[in-house]
Amino acid sequence: LGPVLELIKTLDDVEAVYLLSDGSPDESTAAMLHMLHADFTGGVKFHTVSFDCRNEETNAFLQAIARHTGGRYIAHAFDEQAGEAGEWTTTGDDIDRLRKEITRAEWCIEQAGDLHAQAVDWVQSQAAARTAKMATQPVPDSKPRWGEFT
Repeated sequence: LGPVLELIKTLDDVEAVYLLSDGSPDESTAAMLHMLHADFTGGVKFHTVSFDCRNEETNAFLQAIARHTGGRYIAHAFDEQAGEAGEWTTTGDDIDRLRKEITRAEWCIEQAGDLHAQAVDWVQSQAAARTAKMATQPVPDSKPRWGEFT
């Protein structure tokens, strides 16, 4: 990764770098983060993708690179414990934010449903009270004449 970072510093008009990894870096992660901090703060965005990497330290390193540079982190891994055929799972910063937004939206929908039920109960109780009040009032024997409504 070090030589790639050195090369990127020499290029003009680089807006983003996509870094794909399936294992641990050859160099010190602390040294790489220091180099990124010193040379790439506020400039080039590094989008990192962990492809079937089960090393938590490496995944944390890739995530730190993306966060530090304003890029995105995605992890795509094969889950062998997900049944006979297994399955691919994808996680990442964007996906985590979406999950949080979905959870929040579900909560809001539930709250709106509760509020709606309370409103319906209130309207029904008001209608029942009006009906009961009207049932206790006497019904006039004759129809009112024109002008008696005032």
